Amino acid sequence: MIKQQVWQWDRKYPVLWQHEEAVEHFRCPFARILTQKAHHPDGREHDFVLWEGKDWVQCVAITEQSEIVLVSQYRAGTKGLTLELPGGGLDKGENSAAAAARELREETGYAGQAPIYLYDCSPNPSTHTNRCYFYLCWHCKKIYDTQFDPSEELATYLLPLGQLDSAIKNKTFDHAITLTGLLLFKEWMQAHPQGLPH
Repeated sequence: MIKQQVWQWDRKYPVLWQHEEAVEHFRCPFARILTQKAHHPDGREHDFVLWEGKDWVQCVAITEQSEIVLVSQYRAGTKGLTLELPGGGLDKGENSAAAAARELREETGYAGQAPIYLYDCSPNPSTHTNRCYFYLCWHCKKIYDTQFDPSEELATYLLPLGQLDSAIKNKTFDHAITLTGLLLFKEWMQAHPQGLPH
């Protein structure tokens, strides 16, 4: 077996822009739209448009029958249905692990073992200032009644683990963040060949 070397990015190039104070143009309960003038060391200027909102969380929940808990819901951006991981925004003062368990419970009624951290990243560094956290939750069971937000109407689906690869290949998932979470889960499984925790 070939041992893979650890590669590190030096983060030296290109140079950073210097930003002025942001100007707010729109505010709603979950986000603000801002512009922020920035200056490049070579003299260029540009007004960047930014989306500022809550950090997000996604929960890869696995049932005791080795199924992935998914939710289907209407999305206004695509004007259609998407199949997604349970997730949402962090409440004020809430840590990301607690938010993962809460969103799973509210959207599906499922709960399981303490969430395992997988990764966090920017959902879109071009415009978004928030981060998205990914967690894995084992041995999930349907315990609670769902608690949807006013604009939500969700249906729960259970995907057998053995059919995950075919679901990805068939482009079942149109949500980039959900697809990221599922690929992170596949990588975690490869790093833990001993199997599921008990």
